[in-house]
Amino acid sequence: MENFICKVIPDQLEILIENIITNAITYSHENTSVEISSRVDRNNLHANITITDHGIGIEDKDLPNIFNEYFYSPRAALHNKATSGIGLSIVKIAAENNQLRIKVVSEPGAGTTFTIIFSAIELPLATGISTSINSINTYLS
Repeated sequence: MENFICKVIPDQLEILIENIITNAITYSHENTSVEISSRVDRNNLHANITITDHGIGIEDKDLPNIFNEYFYSPRAALHNKATSGIGLSIVKIAAENNQLRIKVVSEPGAGTTFTIIFSAIELPLATGISTSINSINTYLS
């Protein structure tokens, strides 16, 4: 995981990430993992958070519709009878409200990867902060 700072509506980002992670867990095959990682492009000040599951996947014909309100594929409905079909439409709204893009890659039977793309990030201050604080404390002593 790489840290970065982004300007977003915190509650909406939380809902977006929580929904994608919950779906990754729900639609994963038993005894598999869900991987979450981040990558920072320090030169262009962009960052990605990637969430990958090893589950039922999404068919190519369904991918264009997954962010539509009340859409769920027949495979998803068989796997999760409690689905409402609104989760990813909420994710789409939160992404749009925060100028985030989402890329989805999926292979039926193998899993799905959601990548949340952040532009115009800020980088956390370097580790020199503790050195500066120690220098200040030394100077004041």
